[in-house]
Amino acid sequence: MIAIDQVGTLSGEGEPGATVTVLDQDASPIATTPVQDDGTWQVEGPFACGTTVSATQTDAAGNASPASTPGVPACNDGSGPKRCTPGQIIVSGNSPADLLRVVADTGGYRTSAIDASGSVTYNGIGYNAADGLVYAVAENGHLLKLGVQDAATTDLGAVSNLPAGTYAAGAFGPDGAYYVKPLDGTTMYRIDVANRLATEVGLSAPAKVSDFALIAGRLWGKHNDQATIMRIDPTTGQVDAFPATGVVPGGLVQAAGGAWKFGNGDLGLVFNSSSEIRQVRIAGADTATPTFSLVSVGRTEAVNGNVDGTYCEGAETDLAIAKTGRVTAMTGADSTLAWEITVSNRGTTASSGAVVTDQLPAPVTDVATATEGCTVDGRTVRCLVGSLAPGATASIAVTGRVVGTLGRVDNTARVEGQDADPTSTNDTATASLAPPPTAPAVDLPQRHDAAAGRQPSAELQLRWRRRPGDVRGDGHPPGRDRRPDRQRGAAPDGRPRDVRGDGHRRRRARPEHDDDHELRGGRAEPPGRRCAGGRARRRTRRDPPGQLHVLRGRPVDGLHGGRDEARRDHRPGGVGCPAADRPARRAHDHGDHDERPRADDDVDVHVPRAADLRAADARLR
Repeated sequence: MIAIDQVGTLSGEGEPGATVTVLDQDASPIATTPVQDDGTWQVEGPFACGTTVSATQTDAAGNASPASTPGVPACNDGSGPKRCTPGQIIVSGNSPADLLRVVADTGGYRTSAIDASGSVTYNGIGYNAADGLVYAVAENGHLLKLGVQDAATTDLGAVSNLPAGTYAAGAFGPDGAYYVKPLDGTTMYRIDVANRLATEVGLSAPAKVSDFALIAGRLWGKHNDQATIMRIDPTTGQVDAFPATGVVPGGLVQAAGGAWKFGNGDLGLVFNSSSEIRQVRIAGADTATPTFSLVSVGRTEAVNGNVDGTYCEGAETDLAIAKTGRVTAMTGADSTLAWEITVSNRGTTASSGAVVTDQLPAPVTDVATATEGCTVDGRTVRCLVGSLAPGATASIAVTGRVVGTLGRVDNTARVEGQDADPTSTNDTATASLAPPPTAPAVDLPQRHDAAAGRQPSAELQLRWRRRPGDVRGDGHPPGRDRRPDRQRGAAPDGRPRDVRGDGHRRRRARPEHDDDHELRGGRAEPPGRRCAGGRARRRTRRDPPGQLHVLRGRPVDGLHGGRDEARRDHRPGGVGCPAADRPARRAHDHGDHDERPRADDDVDVHVPRAADLRAADARLR
């Protein structure tokens, strides 16, 4: 992709590390440049008006792409404001002066020379959108015309009625005239550049500014020694001063040698001692009480003294922003959050640069970002995004933490381009984060039998029905024992008979019950430790039929429910019967009908301590 501006700057996108070659209309190379790590490239002109150009790229292996669609640089035909693509700050410095082009880059600004010949000393530069040229006043009082395309410096001659001296501030006013002012005093001059004629404009008060810029019909600059922004009406000479503490620095060494208006209407300032560039938003510029806010702070390469600045506006550019978020980790009650911000250029020309501001809400702490060009101040993330070619994107990653319970977190990020933006509806994006879904809490009151010395445990409920003919409640018809060598019965005194002849009496049969049966304290209550199919097992292959209800006590690891699941019961020392063999509950009417366990039968088992279960298990062996 290739974009060509009115002053001959070519820009586009390519493979990082590849080499872009610009071709003329005869496919002959006229310029080469590497593709930057962010995938963008740019070639500064000048290119002759009407020249047809295209571009190819060659990677490190020597593979060359086809030539791009040819484009034709626009000419300064006098039909409207002359713009630069991307928009660019023009800075002069040093003595004799150099003229520099400053373009937004990731985290700061990139500087390239327009004219580094240093042939003459000048100051008070101002960009004239009517002809696309920069004007300045030389130290001898002559009017200079500085080319942005051809880097030529033309001495237009002396200006009538303009006293000799140094004019630090300069800018074009609302009437198309060039206004200049010495650092001190209460006099400003209006210059008609076509006729090189100066007219004095008296000021209502001293305005100690090193430069000013036209915004909303007034000239704005920073006071040299104070954290104050000055406003001058070029028509009436009215001077107003407004405090701007926290927005611009104060002190004797904090003079803003250059001032300009960005394409979006913000005030730009470059500081002499630090080469710091600040973007300041003015709300209510045409009112008696304007307010100021700091949009961005960046730096350019150092300029040694005699600093001045102006701006060549870029074309409208539609920048858009998108934002997503997610919960990346949860440690105890704390949550770690992450957001991804993407800025894209949906316009047809390269953007001049932008600032992304992300103000995290109060619950979020430990805000951080590792993205180049971003700074964090408390919960505010501010990122400088460089020039973006049409279709190009830039990504920003932000992280934070919420201490305690995570509630809903709504977070909005904003992108503000340095150019005018025709579509403001896509300049903000919001990401909403909510706690991840969790299982509902279950209230399990503890059961503790202090007298028996038992620990709190879980209690489940089992219900089953008897088999036909089971009148004993142990899962077996009358007259049938589990083993052929054993018979049930009792002596006349009610004690178990010795039916084996070994001197040992059989253990008394357990009482019969119609009610629910439980395994308590390690002892199996009826239907006892027998199963319909044989001896009770320590492991079950299928969970009890019906629902599994935790009534009270602590959960037991490995205890599962669901009649269709074939699992093993991992309770310590647990005993049970397979679901298909589980003894049937005796019916109250002692009927002789089949009542095998049903799917809706409930299960009730009391799970005591592991020691009790091992004791019960030993007695069953």
